Amino acid sequence: MRLAWSVLLLLAAACAGPTVYQSEIQISPRPSPRGAFHVEDYSGEPETRRYRIKPEELMDSDATAKYDVRPSDGARHPGNLAPGMLAEAVGVIRTMMPPGAWDHDARLALYVERDEIVARHTPAVLAQVERLLETLKAHRNTRVTLRVQFLTIPIEEMGVIRHLPATWEGLGGVIDRREIETLMKTCIPQRMSLTMMPRLTLFHGQAGVVTMASRFPYLKGAEPKATDYSAVIDEVSTGLKLSTRVVADGPQSDRFLVHAAVEVQDLASFTSLRLGDHVVQVPAVLTRRSAGPFVLGPDQAAVLLGPPARALNGLPGSLGSTASEPGRMTLYLLAVDRAE
Repeated sequence: MRLAWSVLLLLAAACAGPTVYQSEIQISPRPSPRGAFHVEDYSGEPETRRYRIKPEELMDSDATAKYDVRPSDGARHPGNLAPGMLAEAVGVIRTMMPPGAWDHDARLALYVERDEIVARHTPAVLAQVERLLETLKAHRNTRVTLRVQFLTIPIEEMGVIRHLPATWEGLGGVIDRREIETLMKTCIPQRMSLTMMPRLTLFHGQAGVVTMASRFPYLKGAEPKATDYSAVIDEVSTGLKLSTRVVADGPQSDRFLVHAAVEVQDLASFTSLRLGDHVVQVPAVLTRRSAGPFVLGPDQAAVLLGPPARALNGLPGSLGSTASEPGRMTLYLLAVDRAE
């Protein structure tokens, strides 16, 4: 009989626990539709194709005067825009394909050789590469303006989000912008914080980056002197990096395929080590990342869930406060404001 009473007491305690937070407003992000360049099946024998493309086919003359076309390695090609432009096109192709699409088989390749893009993959993937190149050509005069916002929410109030689908990395989805506007008007004044970033205006396919960083000095080591040691001071960086590229979702489409990646680095701790008669410090940095592609119409926004960066919470830049603010998460929002 004592066992039965114990079970009843446990059930009563569970029922008397804290109530689950119920928001008066809920937003409902949905899985993004598959983009025009999605490949369902990677099977098949690889083959090699070469694409000879002129710089003016990828970007108009006005853009080439304003756009730094150096490839990612920073190399300059005086008097010849082709290598830089083609390297950017290769970057677009790699970004818009799923992670590892070009790395899971040693026979696969994607690179620039003189004035050609060389691609080695299965016929299904190469067909989408060709469609993406045609899209870059068709929209070479297009400029896209992105609105970027960070909405930080207490964990106990994450019930404002009904569901978050899985993305390539982490959680995210597509939402109607009016839902976000309603949420902001109703909830932000009391419980949530909103960070507005300057709008990003990008050429079609150009990479855009938003960063918010803090730096912490630490004692990296010591150089021996005649009678003692001289301290070697270094810095460790933490904060937020949001990277994005935007292309039209096909040569004739009025929708846009937005690839977004959010990486947040937190300084978790410093470990002090005594070496002989001097001390060094070893920093431990925690990196968390969310990323995915989102097909957006004119009244939609992409949503990525991630931890808040220090810069979003106003935390002091001291060694005594090195981690993101506990008990909060951030929705990273991107929307295409206009394209012209």
